[in-house]
Amino acid sequence: MSKLNRIFILTLLAIFTGCANRISILEISDEDIKYFNTIIERSGEEIRFFTSYDNTSLACTIIHPEKPSQGVILFIHGIGARANLYLPLADELAANGYTIYLLDIRGHGYSQGVKGHMPTGDTMAKDIKHFYEYVFRVEGNNQHYIAMGHSLGTYVWINTLVSYQDINIDALILISGGSINTLNNNNGIK
Repeated sequence: MSKLNRIFILTLLAIFTGCANRISILEISDEDIKYFNTIIERSGEEIRFFTSYDNTSLACTIIHPEKPSQGVILFIHGIGARANLYLPLADELAANGYTIYLLDIRGHGYSQGVKGHMPTGDTMAKDIKHFYEYVFRVEGNNQHYIAMGHSLGTYVWINTLVSYQDINIDALILISGGSINTLNNNNGIK
């Protein structure tokens, strides 16, 4: 039996025995949908808008700590998501003394753009540069700046930091993602 046939048979065996009784990880339960809807419908958050390079209005939700801020986190969500899905994470970070700016990328959440459309990497990098500059203008230069991204947001941060080495951040947190780009030449991360 050839190596290719053995691989094919083992793959079929894994599919039929390993996956037959499992619920798909892509299946969302009714309970999860209720939880997500509760988060999405949460009101009373501070939402601010700023203009990107092409005059597109982008939104960010801001969560402030109750005590003096230890730093500012600039958060970028994953593909198909929106900033307010990450409010429970932002609440935990704020409880630990951080100010969080959760960006709705172009076409998502409260931001303008074609809804659900995936902008090019260059467009997203320009948007993130404007996001950083906006937050820096609001918060000033006496803060520690932390870039954080989830899934697509990890790629967006890496691509932006490679494209704009004048963005100075103190830390980079990447959750479930990555990129083939490298940050070897980036002197902006302290």
